[in-house]
This record gives sequence, structure tokens and C-alpha cells, in this order.
Amino acid sequence: MIINISQRLRTIVDLVQKSNIICDIGTDHGLVPIFLVQNKIVKKAYACDINEKPLKTAQKNIDEAKLTSYIKTIKSDGLQSLPDENFDYAIIAGLGTPLILDILKHDKNNISKYIICSNTNVADIRMWAKVNNYQILTEKIIYENDKYYECLVINKQLKNINNSKLDLLMGKSHSQKDFNFEIYSKLWNKRLLKNKKLIEILKKKDYKRYKNLKKINKQISKRLKYVSEKFL
Repeated sequence: MIINISQRLRTIVDLVQKSNIICDIGTDHGLVPIFLVQNKIVKKAYACDINEKPLKTAQKNIDEAKLTSYIKTIKSDGLQSLPDENFDYAIIAGLGTPLILDILKHDKNNISKYIICSNTNVADIRMWAKVNNYQILTEKIIYENDKYYECLVINKQLKNINNSKLDLLMGKSHSQKDFNFEIYSKLWNKRLLKNKKLIEILKKKDYKRYKNLKKINKQISKRLKYVSEKFL
């Protein structure tokens, strides 16, 4: 069985460099580990999920792909039931930032890198990396099925590079060679508009939050102008 994957999953697997062992947290159908092993990007993988139903589906797909010697399914609440092996990558994708941060509370020493793909703002994950002195190597933004996903590659072996508050909020994907200005611009203009609506509500209800959000919007607009001048 040859696996076909979506654009979002393709972006995630493209972030994985050749490795010995990875784990896929919240594996769902097990497509990511199957693709990685089939294409000889990784030698061994663990497909992990907290629920029995997706694990059964993943196991069925693994059996059909004839990869049972290379991919094992594990019922695990996030990272908590991982075996005592050294993982080159832990992949956490398709979840929102609050749940991802809950999973990262159980960060383990035997994980070298994280590939994280969230369907909500990843500013708090950038802050988590900064607090733990981990370096963000790469950032990607994906648009699929009317949703934006932000992906980060976090290397725990490298120390954090000092980032401004704006970098923590918006990231540094604009400084990468394969930067997609169109998606970046649409995402941040959408967030700007959402903030503007909230600013109007806060104006009469919470002046302190109103001033703070207005300041943030001004900084976002300034960064967008800088990036647009650079790429257009």
C-alpha cells in the first residue's frame, strides 16, 4: 500500500531529516510514520494516540503497508507512555496550541527535536521554547481546508537565539529562503482584522487591554509593511 498524504502532512514530513527513530503523537491514521518509513526517511517509528479507535485504524494501515516490523502503535496520553529509546523527532500535529502545551509539560530528555504543527497561534509555543532555551530552527505556514497551520521545528540540543517580543508573536519565517509571503500576509491580515474588532469592544470595557492590543496591532502592521516591501 502506497500512502498518499495531504499538503499539510507533506509539509510536516518534509521537515524530517533522515533519522533512526521518531514518534508521532496523535497519529490518527498513522499516515505520517507510514510515509516516513516507506520513503526510507526514518528506520523506526512509534504511532501514538490516546484513543483506541485511531490506533486500530493506524494498525490496519500499518499491516496493509507491511511495515509491522518498523512501526509500533502505542496507546499514550501525549508523551507519557513513550518507550525508553532515543527519539530524533517527536511530531505533534493537528492539535491546538493549548493541548500541545499540555503535552509538552511532559517533555522528555530522550527527545532531540520536536516538529509541531498547530491550528491556532503558536506564540505561546515559541515562548515555551525560549523559556526552555531550545532553538527554533524552521517555521512554516500552511493553508488547507480553510484553516491556517503554523509549523515549528524545535531543536533541544541548540540554545535559544534571542528573539524580540514581535518575533515571539509572529515568528521569523519571513527570513527563510522558501518563505511564502502570500500565506503569511493573509494569515496576519486576518489576525489584524480580528484584533481590530476586539479593540473596538475593549475601548469602553477594558482600557488597559485596549491600549495593549492597539500597540500590538501597530507592531504587526509595521512588520507586515517591512515584509511586503522586502518581497513585493
